[in-house]
Amino acid sequence: MAAELRQGGALARGHAADVRTPESLEAALARAAAELGSVAVLQHSPLPSRGDLELA
Repeated sequence: MAAELRQGGALARGHAADVRTPESLEAALARAAAELGSVAVLQHSPLPSRGDLELA
């Protein structure tokens, strides 16, 4: 998703985290903040990519 957003001109990065462990989430958010500064939008995406979705 980040790559698709970047193609449209947005500043976007992906930072993986295990949502079952708070430490993993905190580390991912810290990496994002260190790289990008203040985070304005956060997208939780449990699937690897949009291509994995089947729309009927």
